[in-house]
Amino acid sequence: MALSDWTSGVNYAHSTGKAEGKIEGKAERSFEIAREMKADGIPMSQIVKFTHLSEDEIAQL
Repeated sequence: MALSDWTSGVNYAHSTGKAEGKIEGKAERSFEIAREMKADGIPMSQIVKFTHLSEDEIAQL
């Protein structure tokens, strides 16, 4: 029973960590895209639309 509980805990932690990593990776990619768009002079409204970042987040880039 204890081994089963431990295995379940490890599997849960692994899947949770993997999901969090994917979310962080997607967020970082949105910031990279926003930086490039901003550098190319694309209007703020378009950057917000395509990256789903806030104007404040984009302004800080």
